[in-house]
Amino acid sequence: MPAIDIPHDIPDVFTESIPIINGKANFDMVLVPGDSDAGIAPVYMSSHEVTWKMLRNWMEGFEFKTASEGAKLIEGGLHPSIVFGTPSAIIQINDERNPAMGMTRRTATAYAKWVCDKTGRSYRLPTREEWKHALRAGGGVPDNVDAFAWFQENSPVDQFRDVPMTSPAGSKSPNSLGIYDMLGGVAEWVTNTGEQRIVVGGSIFTPRDELNENWQAVEEIEVWAASHPQLPYSQYWYNDFYVTGIRLVCEPASVAANPPKEAD
Repeated sequence: MPAIDIPHDIPDVFTESIPIINGKANFDMVLVPGDSDAGIAPVYMSSHEVTWKMLRNWMEGFEFKTASEGAKLIEGGLHPSIVFGTPSAIIQINDERNPAMGMTRRTATAYAKWVCDKTGRSYRLPTREEWKHALRAGGGVPDNVDAFAWFQENSPVDQFRDVPMTSPAGSKSPNSLGIYDMLGGVAEWVTNTGEQRIVVGGSIFTPRDELNENWQAVEEIEVWAASHPQLPYSQYWYNDFYVTGIRLVCEPASVAANPPKEAD
């Protein structure tokens, strides 16, 4: 298989900025080397899962010119409603450092498009193969998983509901590439070649001995949104399997064509 070219003069890491209501949210993008034998091209991957700080500006519609504009988009299914009900109490939305979660893949894909529009660079969800490759390139599943991941046995517990809770993104050690929380925390949306929609990497509900590169959960909307108060089920949020999150990737060619400015 021929070598996979990578644009010249692009950084190994760059800091991206997106607008939020009170300024900007900065996050790092790490260049993951490709694997020409496997046909995997180099790609930038976000060092952290998308946090509430990164998501809220878009989610809560702070950019709508009027309240009625936002209402029309939400009513038409073109923008997510604000998180409510059971997940809003459990997912700690008020801690902006925590990974955002509870979203369907429609939300994850729509958010990636919004970041594209804001930055002028090509952001998307990783493929299943890219995600596995990045995990392996960063050292795979570490022997000391406790130092690198939040999972069922070591996550803090909500004393009122007796369920695991998320912790701030990046509060464990990164892998050798400088990428945090690929295992545990929130399960990350990927794209795959089949019809099934899947999340990978495990979550705060996953036992330690099940964290590996092959862990995945297949979307079952009737189960994941069983207690959702609306019918049909929400296109944007899950009430029950609410540990779904987002990790972004960015095409190197778009970084070469539109180099990011130094973050504030």
